[in-house]
Amino acid sequence: MMSIIYSIFGALCQPIESDSDLGYAIQYYKKNSDNRKPAEAYYYKGVICYERDEKREAIMLMKQAEEVADRKDIYQMYKISRCLGQV
Repeated sequence: MMSIIYSIFGALCQPIESDSDLGYAIQYYKKNSDNRKPAEAYYYKGVICYERDEKREAIMLMKQAEEVADRKDIYQMYKISRCLGQV
């Protein structure tokens, strides 16, 4: 799972302290965007929860990402499914 974190936040390579901005992003994108952006925000927030050992929350967020994701976007569905398989 660390490889996923480093690929997402590769330039930072530091633990993420807060995910509050992702909560704001989810709310904003749900109102003002297609389904890809809220799904990405749920995905990233789920990855952060997983790294904090908040497995239940991580699963719930990944399932939300799966629900709102564009099913035709194979890469996005793959990322979400891969993470769910590792949790």
